[in-house]
Order: sequence, then C-alpha cells, then structure tokens
Amino acid sequence: LLYIVSFFWILNFRTKDGYPLIIEATTVVVEESPVDRELVTNMVNKIEYGALLQACQQLAPQCSSLPELPAELPDVLDDALVASLHTVLFDIHVTEGHLICPDTGRKFTVKEGRSIIIYRGMHVQLTSAAYFFAHDFL
Repeated sequence: LLYIVSFFWILNFRTKDGYPLIIEATTVVVEESPVDRELVTNMVNKIEYGALLQACQQLAPQCSSLPELPAELPDVLDDALVASLHTVLFDIHVTEGHLICPDTGRKFTVKEGRSIIIYRGMHVQLTSAAYFFAHDFL
C-alpha cells in the first residue's frame, strides 16, 4: 500500500493541494510476508501517517483484511501494531485503478501495480515503493 505520496511533489509539478492523492482501486491484492519489526519501526517516522490513514479508509471497501490503525501513533509500538503497520505497508497492493489529484482531478493509471504518469511528453513509472517518502525529496 505504499501509494501515499504525491507524484506532484516528486516531479515538482505546480499544484497547491495535490497531496495526498486519492486512491480509486479496482483491484487490491494481499500478499502476506514475514513481519520485520526493525524495518517497520525505522520506517514509521519517515512516512506521512495521516496520508496512510486516509489511504486505508479509501481501500477498506475493497480490502476486508485491512487492519485498523490508531488515529495517532503511540511513542512505543507494540507487536500487534507493528504487525498491522507491516501488513498495510508491505502486504496490501493496489494492482489496478487510479490515483487522483485532489487539486486538479487529474487521474493517473495504476496498472499491474505500477503508477503511470505522462506529463508534457515525459513518461514516468513509479512502483509503490517509491510512493511513500515524499518529504525526503523536498
């Protein structure tokens, strides 16, 4: 589910309110993987948690196995929360659908798990792994 960060930030597009993108999923796949506590705890401080919660709300109708997350992250993550975060971050995959800019309404296709942007003749493909860390690129 690493589909949270706005492509507008990554590509320096000129939009004021284009973050976070709205997820319109038509196909969601769950692929379970072993929980990596160290990876999750290191990553959790680098993500936009509010955007993650919004993405979970948008995907809930298509994904019954989506775990509930707290409204705010506690200072100390227990094992159950780490497992839930791991599931959301690494095991939930939007394979088909659209990402929609909330500012412009522009739709970007998600096909075979890749987000595709064509902007002014530039073709960019980003996989979900590139989508979470926008504030690291600002």
